[in-house]
Amino acid sequence: MVVDNCPAHPSVDNLKAIKLEFLPPNTTSILQPCNHSIINSFKSNYRKAVAQRYLVHTDTGCPATFNIFVLEVLYLMKKVWDDISTSAVANCFGHAGFYSQESSETESETSEEDRSCLPL
Repeated sequence: MVVDNCPAHPSVDNLKAIKLEFLPPNTTSILQPCNHSIINSFKSNYRKAVAQRYLVHTDTGCPATFNIFVLEVLYLMKKVWDDISTSAVANCFGHAGFYSQESSETESETSEEDRSCLPL
């Protein structure tokens, strides 16, 4: 597990099933753009899903008030997260310099375009 170097994250030495790696100081500016790519994609798709629900609501002739409940929000968020491809998340991790052992063997065959993160 990779953890940033926030003082709130204490060093734990007796973990058996998890290897804990702390990021070096001042790496946020390097890693943050990839984080933003995934977050921006999630937010954009979530807004689109809410707008679609609103359009369905108004097209069916329902009252003018549009209510969305917490449970519906959670279902929408799950659907939106599931729609983000695993390859997009993997590409963003790769862009930040994180590669699995399997992918490092085929890294030379991967083009720069394939490793790019989602557009901002």
